[in-house]
Amino acid sequence: MGKIIEATECSLVISSTWRKEDVPATIVALSDETDYFNNGMKFPFCDRIIGVTDLLHCDRGLEIARWIKENNYKGKYVILDDMDEMLKEQKPYFIMTDLWKGLTVNDVEKAIKILNK
Repeated sequence: MGKIIEATECSLVISSTWRKEDVPATIVALSDETDYFNNGMKFPFCDRIIGVTDLLHCDRGLEIARWIKENNYKGKYVILDDMDEMLKEQKPYFIMTDLWKGLTVNDVEKAIKILNK
């Protein structure tokens, strides 16, 4: 993730199971080393988080589309996820990561290419 941020100066919108009801609560949770999802580490990029998607209990692609619409977002984006629940129009921006490996070098290169187009 750090290489993507460094190469693109991107911001983050959290749509994973790590998200909470808003940005401040998400940052607190991601900074808690004792949280189950953090594996004993603080998330090092909390300062880049600008949003969290609402938990709609539907496909993640719909949650992302709603965030984009409600925030009138017109910029470039990439979606990194280990589950393919994206809408057809999101597929060019979607990189499916490996649940066990996380981000690979290839994933990082693809993300940078998408964001720097």
